[in-house]
Amino acid sequence: MTQRCRICNRRLTNPVSQKYGYGPECIKQAVVERSAPLVALVEMDRILKSTRIRKVRMATQVQTDTMDLFSEETE
Repeated sequence: MTQRCRICNRRLTNPVSQKYGYGPECIKQAVVERSAPLVALVEMDRILKSTRIRKVRMATQVQTDTMDLFSEETE
């Protein structure tokens, strides 16, 4: 597994990036240039979508918790 992107040399933080050696932006270029397989792009897309969904759920929960705090104070 690689710790730095082969194109931009940035630190790789997710397991798919580390597996293929390219960050989320650079992996697209690597697939076009055929230095990374198409499956790498598919896996990266899947992990980025799941991360976005988790972030949205967390943000929604924080908003709900905050609203609950304020509603308890006004009662």
